[in-house]
Amino acid sequence: AYRRQRQMCIRDRIKALTGLTANEFIRNVRLEKSKELIENSELSISEICYKVGFSSPSYFTKCFRIQYGFLPKEIRENNK
Repeated sequence: AYRRQRQMCIRDRIKALTGLTANEFIRNVRLEKSKELIENSELSISEICYKVGFSSPSYFTKCFRIQYGFLPKEIRENNK
């Protein structure tokens, strides 16, 4: 019971501070880190996807496009 109450408290705190659910907040942090890695490393998009915690490159690409309005590979193409 205590653990569940504590989890709810953390969820509620994240929501109050960010306006996002815990899942949305974590996904946004992962996407921000992935964008940084795409811009500043030579890792492949798939490697970055797994490195930041996504288990599916297609889901990663979908989330990235929704968040930023463009595909991850477009960052690399524009930085060349």
